[in-house]
Amino acid sequence: DFYLQKLIDYRDDDRVKVITGIRRCGKSYLLFELFVDWLQENGIRVIPNIRWGDSRTYELCCTGIPHGGTIAVGSHGCIRLVQEREPFKNGLDYVIKHLHPDTIVIYGKAPDSMFEEYRKAGITVKQFESDFMLAHRKAGDA
Repeated sequence: DFYLQKLIDYRDDDRVKVITGIRRCGKSYLLFELFVDWLQENGIRVIPNIRWGDSRTYELCCTGIPHGGTIAVGSHGCIRLVQEREPFKNGLDYVIKHLHPDTIVIYGKAPDSMFEEYRKAGITVKQFESDFMLAHRKAGDA
């Protein structure tokens, strides 16, 4: 209850909440069971963040996610290198085909080469730059 209350107390500030701890200490339970349940019980919409590794994880990352809604996908750190782009796109294709989202919220870059086909298919793509991208842009403007 102590850590759940900490998350609840700081829910309205703009900072990202990072939960750390040793392996198997209950971080996932705290975040994905207790806190998400609390948010939903209090009328706060939770957008599922979809993350995959390689093709072995595609099915698992879609498990339990409602079809036809809004999903979040982070591209930050996943498409910088040329060799990272195809595996990211393959996972994204799988997710889109299986979840049929109406909106994709992207954290990081959303290049047309990866997302334009979804826009053309009627999916709303909303891109938000990461803090890292904003900091580098600001440093470049100085």
